[in-house]
Parts: sequence; structure tokens; C-alpha cells
Amino acid sequence: AALADPGVVGGAFGFRFRERRLGLAWIEWGARLRSRAGLPYGDQALFALMARSLQRGATLYVNVWDNKQPGIFLFYELAGRVFGFSEIGVHLFELIYQLITAAVLMWLMQRELQQRIFACLAAFLTVGGYYLSATGRYLGQVEGLVGLPILVSLAFASQSATSPANRRTRM
Repeated sequence: AALADPGVVGGAFGFRFRERRLGLAWIEWGARLRSRAGLPYGDQALFALMARSLQRGATLYVNVWDNKQPGIFLFYELAGRVFGFSEIGVHLFELIYQLITAAVLMWLMQRELQQRIFACLAAFLTVGGYYLSATGRYLGQVEGLVGLPILVSLAFASQSATSPANRRTRM
């Protein structure tokens, strides 16, 4: 209920303290500066920090630890290596990843459907819907990235179920 109220803000977004004191004003100023500089925040900042540690030789779950699955940290590490450890770099890498997901979805659906327009529509609705509905704090999260591995797994499972010969080679 509090998050639906436009007067209630906090966490990773711009905010103001009700109490007007100099120390709190400095915190507000720092939060605005971080936001304008495009630095990651929340989970994204943690993922980027851990990915940078991995790049520098840290061992996951030994030197750095979080309860998230390892794939998200490897994703951020690869994004950082390719485009830099910035919010823009990570989101650019994520966009390319999502376009690959759309291409794989279109390719798989074109094999099954006679009307190719439906394959294109499925890809557009899947990836386009993600970007239309996700706000900045939801981008780069595990839930938005699991589509491609699930899609590839389903494709292999579907293909292996078509014949006994395929089943033996895929498993």
C-alpha cells in the first residue's frame, strides 16, 4: 500500500527526509548525485560489485557471497568485461541478450508454425513486453534473464521427445 502512494518514496529512488537537518540534506544530495550519475543501485549495484570482484580473481561463495544463483554474477561479469561496469554497460549487454532471446524464440516458433508472423509477434510481445513493463530497478534481475536458458532447455526437451534416436543422443 505504501509503495502505491506517490508521496512515499525511498530505497533506490529520489527521496526527501521530513526532518530538515544538515546531515540529512547531505544524504539527499548524495542520493540525487548518484542517481544523476547513472550508478547502479540496490541489487544491480551488488551484482556489479560482486562481478568486479570475480573479475579481479575472487572466488564466488568463498571470497564473495550472496544467496543469489551464480549465473547472475557471471552475467554481470561478462557485461562488465564487454561494456564496462556501469549501469549503461550492463543494460546494453542485457538488451543484446534479450534480442538474442527474441531471435531464438522466433527461430524455434518458425519451425513449428506455418504463419511466420506469429513467431515474430511472440518474440516482440515477450521481449517488448519486458521492456515496456520493467522499470529501472527490475532490469538486470534474474527473473528477466532466465527466459533464454529455459527456452533452450524446452527446445532440447521437445526435440529429444520426437524420436527414440534423438532421445538417446540428447540425454
